Amino acid sequence: RISKGPRRNERVRLAWGQNTAYQAWVYATDGVDTTVSDTVMLTVNNLVPGVPVLASPEDGNTVDASQAILLQWLPAEDDDVLTYQVNIQGPSLDVTLVTQDTVLEYQDLTLEDGGTYTWQVRATDGQDTVASEAWTFLVENPVTGLFSSAEVLPLSAYPSPFSGTFTVRLPEEKLADPSSSYTLRVLDFQGRAVYQTEVASGYQRVEISALADAPGGMYWITVTATGAEGNARVGSFRILKQ
Repeated sequence: RISKGPRRNERVRLAWGQNTAYQAWVYATDGVDTTVSDTVMLTVNNLVPGVPVLASPEDGNTVDASQAILLQWLPAEDDDVLTYQVNIQGPSLDVTLVTQDTVLEYQDLTLEDGGTYTWQVRATDGQDTVASEAWTFLVENPVTGLFSSAEVLPLSAYPSPFSGTFTVRLPEEKLADPSSSYTLRVLDFQGRAVYQTEVASGYQRVEISALADAPGGMYWITVTATGAEGNARVGSFRILKQ
């Protein structure tokens, strides 16, 4: 209910709910008598989501696929809960992944070294779907599968959140290949590498202080094993900086 003074052609700005039916009428009173207008029925239809805007990797960039590829985009504007459909196409690949986040970690054994891949994000509220523009990225150093799929190695980082220094705990087991090593990489949420180091397999803990002056927020840690037979991602996880 909205009360207004003695004006004509009054304009009122309201916050309308989507997919909702409303009734509206106007009444006038001089304090003694009241006159009511006819009732108007109206329905506010679904509002189409805004277009998601791709952020990283930038169009045409080369990505190191020995690490997890972080695909990131800006959230589409909408009052509803949105689902994002991320389509990746390239040599021998056409896959669509679904998430409600605005970042997707992707790695696949079918990625080809030197291959060009196209990615696009669609936002849907369950009724309407809108698509971003399509960007491409070039793959180098893809994962070749050093580990069998059944081999799972434990990883952890602590403390989280951290303020100055944090520790990454690597698998205690030594890799079968004596020449193998672990590459530990820290990425910010724009997919940029902010720290990288290489340690021998069997080395259990790595203390990292390189982010002491970095801005607060979420960071990705990825660990890759590299040896004579190829390379494979051991695991990845997030850590929060205060």
